[in-house]
Amino acid sequence: MTKAANTAVNTAANTREVTLKIGGMTCASCVARVEKKLNRLDGVEAEVNLALETAHVTLSQSVAVADLISTVEKAGYTAQLAGDVAGGHAGHEVPAEVAPHKINSSSQISQLTQSDKGLKSSRHADGNPKSPRAVGGEAAVKDPKTSRSHGLAKSLVIGLILGLPVMILSMVPALQFPGWQWLVAGLSLPVIGYCAKPFHRAAWQALRGGTATMDTLVSLSILVATIYSWAAVLFTPAGHIGMTMNMSLNPLEAASHVDGMGHAPEIYFETGVMITVFLLIGRFLEARAKSRARESLDALLNLGAKTATRVRRAASDTAAADVVWQETVVDVVDLKLGEFFRVQPGEKIATDGRVIEGVSSVDESMLTGESMPVAKTTGDTVIGATINTEGTLIVEVTRVGSQTRLAQITRLVTLAQAGKAPVARLADRVSAVFVPVVIGIAVLTFTGWLLAEKPLVSALSAGISVLIVACPCALGLATPTALLVGSTRASRAGILLSGPQVLEEARGINTIVFDKTGTLTRVKQISRVDLFDKNTPGMGLAPHESETPPQPGKFTEEIKPEAAPAISQLRELGIEPVMLSGDTAARAQRVADAVGIKQVVAEVTPEGKLAVVRDLQDEGKTVAMVGDGVNDAAALAQANLGVALASGTDVALAAADITLVNPSLTAVPAAIRISRATLRVIKQNLAWAFGYNILVIPLAAAGLLHPMLSGALMAASSVIVVTNSLRLRRSKILPDT
Repeated sequence: MTKAANTAVNTAANTREVTLKIGGMTCASCVARVEKKLNRLDGVEAEVNLALETAHVTLSQSVAVADLISTVEKAGYTAQLAGDVAGGHAGHEVPAEVAPHKINSSSQISQLTQSDKGLKSSRHADGNPKSPRAVGGEAAVKDPKTSRSHGLAKSLVIGLILGLPVMILSMVPALQFPGWQWLVAGLSLPVIGYCAKPFHRAAWQALRGGTATMDTLVSLSILVATIYSWAAVLFTPAGHIGMTMNMSLNPLEAASHVDGMGHAPEIYFETGVMITVFLLIGRFLEARAKSRARESLDALLNLGAKTATRVRRAASDTAAADVVWQETVVDVVDLKLGEFFRVQPGEKIATDGRVIEGVSSVDESMLTGESMPVAKTTGDTVIGATINTEGTLIVEVTRVGSQTRLAQITRLVTLAQAGKAPVARLADRVSAVFVPVVIGIAVLTFTGWLLAEKPLVSALSAGISVLIVACPCALGLATPTALLVGSTRASRAGILLSGPQVLEEARGINTIVFDKTGTLTRVKQISRVDLFDKNTPGMGLAPHESETPPQPGKFTEEIKPEAAPAISQLRELGIEPVMLSGDTAARAQRVADAVGIKQVVAEVTPEGKLAVVRDLQDEGKTVAMVGDGVNDAAALAQANLGVALASGTDVALAAADITLVNPSLTAVPAAIRISRATLRVIKQNLAWAFGYNILVIPLAAAGLLHPMLSGALMAASSVIVVTNSLRLRRSKILPDT
């Protein structure tokens, strides 16, 4: 082993990963602050996701999780170690060598299990190993997101009941009875104090942490409008009984309402109230949309069975010809390696295992996307969370908890969503300075209007509009919501993206290299029927003069039936296929002709595969490589985009950017399509987020937007971003989806 390799191994051995749930984040500025604070800690690398409300942290063994939580709390937010996910304890600390954005080898997964032992206290915080938290989060555990949605709904209802009279009285002079302004002032207090409390509390926490967020802008706008209005009714003619107000949605027109002493009988209680109401509507709709975006991931997390029928051989019948099993219903978390469980038709398979008795078919579509059930008999492996469709099976447990295939898939999907696409880095840099810049622009706007000898009421309205209309939350949601929806949409089709960087790599792919054996073809034992099957290389065709004629009982290759359609779909995407094979030129060419590949490189070594990929890249091509064996690993790693079949070796899986759990080769073009579609939505979201702020901030500074209208626009901008991301849920990425 080289010195560099030793260093890499030692570095991996000294690091681990955790996922923290972060509370109180509302915009991209919050994300930037939490990331900045965590990354200042020695030995810590953190990526914070607004849509998932998580921080994925890689840290050295010397850093305690308590230090991470303390750092987040000092920044003005809440943090806790993420709970169990799909039986895999996804929030637990794991060795860094287990955590790269690849499917892990079985030996690496075993290390994950060992690291879980130190966290049993957090897993069973109530001291009950069968608690809902331990089993996977039953209904008895209160969902904070649901609680928050209910809180938003309650505040919104109160805000609407009290706020609508405030707005109507302020905007319709005919309804303004003597003393109306004092009623409006009184009605606005509960809205400003109670309904807007989340904004004020978050702004105060940010201030204590020495920073500013979107909530700072909102709270400041509401308070300035309210304080000004109270000052007006207490100390100016605006408070006189009998005063009426002709409110204008254009601050420039407010100057025409100024009296001879420079006072304007225009108050802004409705501004503070309706800003609160509009933003509560936006937050509520945003929370609903984010919840819909998470539905696919939540469905994946909840695929696992909750209970299992554990069976043990009856003591008196261990030597009998017909084994008698004793049955006990247990929680899945109580199953141990080497134990047995029974699966009846229609039941979910409790965990990964090996069939020791019975014959059946298993529906694996929820994990692989393949609709046809797979036949299972003694000796075959089965995957937890899949559904037994026919006969009864007795299964030996071979993997539990974080070792299971479902846990691996869930972990990979979650990590892919937690990361950031390179295209999003610009948004991060802008968000880090966004709020201070907006506050500066608002101050300059207010000062400029006063220097231009405009009325105070107009200057105040323009300044508040600038504060309110700016929307850093749209920037913060642009990338993570699209990743959340896109990656879970792909996982439903049996396509696992290793991380957000895959999206940009997939965009420019124009050449795709296939390994032949095991990828385009599969090994099959020849039967007499196969001698006349033209879909099998050499079957029904005269063999090459250098080849031995096929004989029944021998093994040969057959072309996968979906290979030709997959190649055709890739060409439709503008991608040229190439086939590599260590086989003879004659056999390789016959497979290539059958599936529609024109460029073939035969009799190639593993080193030769790597060289071919490099040569194609040297020609200026962006190359994807599809393979499944150890001999493909180097080429997979070298390619711009590595795609491995889940049935392949651990080495190939570790080198790949995309893992296809779906056994059909049509998943290859599907992976390209979903990657490109997700990146396209991310760019649309970012274009909207940047374009919106670039357009409306100058309009607000010029006095062309009333603060109330600004609040409505700001709330709508975030909802538009999340709604656009939800379109990916309906994306047609497979022919039958």
